[in-house]
Formats: sequence, structure tokens, C-alpha cells
Amino acid sequence: MNNIGLKTPLNRLRVIMNRIKQIFVISVFLTTISCTNKSMEESSNGTGRFSYKSGHVAFTNYGNNIGAIYYTTNIDSVAQQLTFPKEGSDIVFDLSKDLSKILYINYPEAKMEVCNICLYDLKDKKADTLLANGKLITSVLLSSNGQYVYFTSAAEIRNYSPIARKAPHGMDIFEITIENKQIRKLTSLNAYSIQGLTTTPNDSSIAVNIFDKNGLGLVSTKTGKFNKLRINSSRNEVEEYFFAVDIKRDSMIYLAPYELYKYNFKTNASEFILRCPGGGQCDVVQPDSSWTNILIGEGDQTYLYNLSAKRFTEVNLKIK
Repeated sequence: MNNIGLKTPLNRLRVIMNRIKQIFVISVFLTTISCTNKSMEESSNGTGRFSYKSGHVAFTNYGNNIGAIYYTTNIDSVAQQLTFPKEGSDIVFDLSKDLSKILYINYPEAKMEVCNICLYDLKDKKADTLLANGKLITSVLLSSNGQYVYFTSAAEIRNYSPIARKAPHGMDIFEITIENKQIRKLTSLNAYSIQGLTTTPNDSSIAVNIFDKNGLGLVSTKTGKFNKLRINSSRNEVEEYFFAVDIKRDSMIYLAPYELYKYNFKTNASEFILRCPGGGQCDVVQPDSSWTNILIGEGDQTYLYNLSAKRFTEVNLKIK
């Protein structure tokens, strides 16, 4: 009789070793993709998480263990400081499509257990708290029409393996209506991890990586239903670790381990774009609206990649 599934010790061992490998890899991705606290000395150059649209850059710069938000309309110009936290950090996540607002998470105690979702108005020069005293919020996203905010929240921080770092788990996606600040739970997944929120142009879906679902797919903003994308990528086949970066009507840019790709929704085919310039994993990837230039953060370095010239230029985000 043939042995099937987990009935043999060898098969059980293979499954266990594969699971340990998956947990280790996803823990590395959780560290780089989700917001992390940095200890940085004062510097004349910005560093940290950023959002990039139409040449405008909003980013978090760290000094004396505190992260504040800076903003500039030109990547080569000196950025202006917008928030002044006395402790903790303000972590940039998104610039609105019309470049009027900056969405960020405030961690007043420099840890995920206490957090606020805030929307900074660049015209009024003040921030509105959309959600106060939240817990374990790992990422936030503005809808394309500017009417909603989507965010991921976890139930706990723990490690499921001795070799894995502690990370948020038991995650779901929530929606905030900006006008009245009402909150709606969009999914009921209690997922091991949900990463890389990116909205479709018509806001009908959110592209996310759900580890429990084996990778990248679309969550309906109406029903919360998840549909996995079947991506044909012969060069990089580890779909569990694909993260959407930006989406147009017929195509998407996504991040794979150490590489970036363009995906065609009609053909399900992927086109290789670049390998992360420093040889490690890209922390933050933000293309401009025309997909002419891509701003990439990797460790403490920032690069601008021109797609037509296929050239990297190292960037220093300047602060006063």
C-alpha cells in the first residue's frame, strides 16, 4: 500500500521543516515591510518610511529615537518638518492622490500596543485623529477617492517558532469612513499575517498579501472576500511573499523576494523590472503615477530608479 500525506515520519519531517522555513522567511518580511522602530542619530538626511507621488515625498525621519514627519514637493529640495512628537514616532504610510493629505500612524509610546491613525492636512497644516487608542495597527491606506482609510490590526504579538522574531498575528482589515470616522470590520480572517495594502484605481478591491492564503490577492471592499491572484512568474515563483506596490486598470507592480515585477491582469504574466540595488530586500517601494521612476528604500539607503534608462540614482532626502 502507498503511504499518503503525513502518514510516514519522512513526510511529517518534510512538512515540519517547510513550515519552519516559511515562518522564518515571513518573519523577515514582516520586519521589513511593516513599520519598525529605529534608533537614529540626528542627521541632515532623511531616513525611514516614505510615500512618493508626482515627485512629492512625505517621509519619517528619526532623531534621538523619535520619528517625525517631513514633506517636500521636490525630491531634491530640503523637506519641511510637519509633526513634532515629544516621544514615540509618526510613521508615514500614504500621500493622498491629490497631494493634499498625509496618512500616518502615531505610536506615542514607540510600540504597537498603543497607536493612533492620523490624517495631516497640508493646507490647514494640522492633523486630524481618525482613530485614537488603537492597538497593534500595522499599516494604513487611503482610498483612491480619498473617502476611506483601510487599516490592518492584529490580535497579538508573538513568535510561532524559536527562530522567528515576534510579530503581529491574528490580523484583519478594517475600514474608516473619513467623514464620520465610523469603523467597519472588512474581513474575518484572523490571519497569520496581512501585508502590503494597495487599492485598485476604482477602490473596488484592496491588493494584499495574506500568508494563510499563500500569497497575493484582492479583497473586495464591499464583501471582504479574498480572491488569490495566480501569477505566472517563472523567474521568482515564491508567491507566498509577493506584495503589491501599485495598481493600474490592467497591470500591477509587485515586490517579490529581492526583486520587483510588473504583472498583467489579462495574461497573468510577469515582467522582471529590477533586483533590489543593495542585494537585500527592498523595505519601501513607491513608483510615480506614470511608472517612470520608482523610489526605493533599502536599509538606510534610498534610490530612484528610472525605468526607461534602467538606472539607479542614490537619493538623500534632505532635512533642515
